[in-house]
Amino acid sequence: MTDITDYTGSSKTLTVTALTAAPAEAVTAVVVLKPAVEASEEDIIRHCKAHLGGFEVPKAVRFVEALPMTSTGKIQKQPLRQKYQALYGEP
Repeated sequence: MTDITDYTGSSKTLTVTALTAAPAEAVTAVVVLKPAVEASEEDIIRHCKAHLGGFEVPKAVRFVEALPMTSTGKIQKQPLRQKYQALYGEP
């Protein structure tokens, strides 16, 4: 899993993005937008294609209000994987 902050190069867009994928899983971007900011799934994917390797580009983007965090401030990966695994069928 890759944790990306300030993903678009502008602090006006994203607070935190979690790109999550384990081997044999499709990459899913879970995005928390800053207040009053708009971005579409296509915007995020287009930006990823321009700045990341092909294998890192998300197949889907999900916008959420907040990400599950540990007490030390790290993104909890397993709850995200469990929540979005059904997007691509059974593993």
